[in-house]
Amino acid sequence: MGSQVAVAAMRATESQGNIINISSVAAIRRDSGMYGATKHAVDCINGSLRSELEDDTIRVTSIMPGVFATNFLRNVGDDMMGTIAGMAGVENVERDDEGRVSREMLAQLATNMSTTFGDVEEIARTVEFVITQPIHLNIEELVIRPAKSFI
Repeated sequence: MGSQVAVAAMRATESQGNIINISSVAAIRRDSGMYGATKHAVDCINGSLRSELEDDTIRVTSIMPGVFATNFLRNVGDDMMGTIAGMAGVENVERDDEGRVSREMLAQLATNMSTTFGDVEEIARTVEFVITQPIHLNIEELVIRPAKSFI
């Protein structure tokens, strides 16, 4: 729906530009369950939209991040968080009143695992890279990961 509105507005104003959807490396992993299936669906939608728009000056890109210190990590289950905390050398994972990993704990995990958890600023810089390329260049997909990746 959002893409349809963006395309309609861009066409109406004869604008060129980019539609960028953030997916996940889970989209290309066969063992990523329902989450990966939903991210694969995003990539499929992007592919269809990209084909539809190839004669326009509208580019469509999928950015597929690996593990980054985003709010997504605040909601993972105890088993996965236990694995992450163990890798980070953290014994007790603090959760807030809603049962989510606290922002402070997420920051500590990210600091302890800076080569394994990417900084969300890197995702923003990737988006910036895509939108600053000439419109005749079509960057279809970018997978971005920290230097070490456990998924």
